[in-house]
Amino acid sequence: MPKQSPFALALSLCLLSACSVQEAKQAVQVNAPTTQNTNSNNQSNTTQTNTGSGTQVNNNGSGSSNTNTGTQTNNTNSGSGNQTSNTNTGSGNQTNTTVNNTQTGNGTIIQPVNTGDGSQTNTIVTGNQNNTTNNVNGNQTVVNGTQTNNTTTVNNQTTIINQIVQQVFAIPSQSSNIPKTIPADNNPNSPQNGGTTSFNQTLTEQKVTQSVLNWPAVSGATKYTIFSNNQVLQETTATTVTIPVTNLNQKIAVVASNSTATPSTPSTNEEKTLAESFLPTTLTGKVFDGNGSPLSGATIQVGSQNPEKTFQTTATTGVDGSYTINNVPTGLLVSLRATKQGFATRELLKLIEHNPQNTATINKFDFGNTSPDHPLALTNKPEVIAVSPAPNSTVDPRTAFVLKFSQPMNRQSVQDTFAIRSFSNRKLSVDLGSANSFTLTGLMNLADFSGTQIWDKSTYNIYWNMDDTEVTFSPTEEKSLPTDREPSRAPEYQMAFKSFGGSGNRTLQTAAGVSRSSHHFQLSGTAYEESNKFSVNPDTLAPQLSSLQVETAENGGLNGDAIRVRFSERMIHYTYDATIAGGMENTAGSATKAPAAYPGGSVATGTATACNYQIRVDRAGSEIMNTSWCNLPGGLSGRALYDTDDPTHKSVLLLPPNGADLYKPGDTILLTVATTVMDPAGNTLSPSQATASANAS
Repeated sequence: MPKQSPFALALSLCLLSACSVQEAKQAVQVNAPTTQNTNSNNQSNTTQTNTGSGTQVNNNGSGSSNTNTGTQTNNTNSGSGNQTSNTNTGSGNQTNTTVNNTQTGNGTIIQPVNTGDGSQTNTIVTGNQNNTTNNVNGNQTVVNGTQTNNTTTVNNQTTIINQIVQQVFAIPSQSSNIPKTIPADNNPNSPQNGGTTSFNQTLTEQKVTQSVLNWPAVSGATKYTIFSNNQVLQETTATTVTIPVTNLNQKIAVVASNSTATPSTPSTNEEKTLAESFLPTTLTGKVFDGNGSPLSGATIQVGSQNPEKTFQTTATTGVDGSYTINNVPTGLLVSLRATKQGFATRELLKLIEHNPQNTATINKFDFGNTSPDHPLALTNKPEVIAVSPAPNSTVDPRTAFVLKFSQPMNRQSVQDTFAIRSFSNRKLSVDLGSANSFTLTGLMNLADFSGTQIWDKSTYNIYWNMDDTEVTFSPTEEKSLPTDREPSRAPEYQMAFKSFGGSGNRTLQTAAGVSRSSHHFQLSGTAYEESNKFSVNPDTLAPQLSSLQVETAENGGLNGDAIRVRFSERMIHYTYDATIAGGMENTAGSATKAPAAYPGGSVATGTATACNYQIRVDRAGSEIMNTSWCNLPGGLSGRALYDTDDPTHKSVLLLPPNGADLYKPGDTILLTVATTVMDPAGNTLSPSQATASANAS
């Protein structure tokens, strides 16, 4: 509530109790600027000249046989008239207003009271007074009127402001009564507040870090000193400053002074905290559904995010989808959460702005608009509202994917359409020998699904929560996403809902049967996406030869005298579109990189890759064979093939020529693998871990 001036308050009480203006004057002391009147003689007569249409009342001199050398005209105007060119040159008592210019309009001068010695008090003007120069040695109070372009003089000189303590955001444009303490009132419609203020903030970690203070210029002031918690923070000649803010309880005051004055520290009640500096304001907005229609019955929850100021409230949208929340503290960072049963939940973080002009667009927060499927609309269509890994994150190649939906889902619709695709072109290190081909392709567009197809539901164990709003796709045994030894070559992927194969099904359904066939991801709160992009970490570990299993024909080995070679990691990826392993470039020399025959390759064949394995056989302490697997006794060549019975894809089978008798049960087999052999990331075999031994069984 705006504060009244002391005299206006006293007068209001007198009017209620029928007291005189003189009594009102005695009820309060008003300190106003003064002027010195020029008095040349005593005024002795009581007869004044009235040449206008008004009435002159109670003009009495206080002495006898005094001479008035001046002329006084129309001192008291009780009607609708003009009062002009009045000069008082006597030293007696004057009971009306003396002005040098013009007073216009239906103004009334009510009961002027003279206290003697040329002092005039409690003159009340109820109309408009323009271009007025006050030359009275007393106080003048203006009530219910507008006073403009006023100049107050003391001894014919402009009054100098020594100091005005101004509370933040509450500096009036009129400062005729100085020095003064400005009331803590931000209401721009208050007569005490002639100026407006602006307020802006920047945010870091949901805390206010800067505040812009703006106040009207104070007449006569040549500098402004900003105090914070009773310490000088800044001195400026401007009326707009940006100050650092530690928290909303920081106290601020502004002192206006002239260049020669030393500003004194404001008292406690003259400072204000930022949290106290703003009037409560109003939040408004509308909520729309996914079809662009207003949504009634939605709940809006508002909560402060500033630890220094707690605030919580709720509202419900009406039939037109609108909501209004009053008395919200300004300067707060708040969360606005819109919910309705059966619809997606939306949430915003917004800073509540100072809005002294009640601008309709300030602090107006809509959820959606008339555009169908607007990102902030509350829709009952299915959508992914949270994922792990998070968008644009970098993850382990064996990561699991967790998706949270806005609605309980039809499980089959999710599982049948789930897919992982390549997002960008990547030539992996295992394919560097090829000049033109790309191992993985993609157009780096979340809306494009032409990238290499990697995994679908067949690669994962799938788990749902109890209400079918969250699903986890966990890779089956040792399944992992292809990656590379070089970080710059590590692939980028996208998770999407579009089934592999010819159908390209993209339709998700809620448990209630509501469908969505595009823009499945709503993760940012500001836009829908067709897929979720992520990257994988590089693989820099060299593979190792971990174990051997030696079979013999004599003991019924399924493959005769064969050797099962076990590596420390998977040595081949069978993705939906591409097979990734050493030797895949299918150019000269590629066989030396392959642990086994590259499927469909004409260079890295089974017999060519068998040369990467050196075998030595000891029997009863004596060496009976030492040769490569591709140059066995009798000039025969064995083969190296991936063991398709191993779901981890860590095993290679060394198969002998048909009917070859290479060793007997109990023989000791020592196997060494060429260090040029590489894993799917392009890491070559560790030299210190390239040999293993076992006894034939």
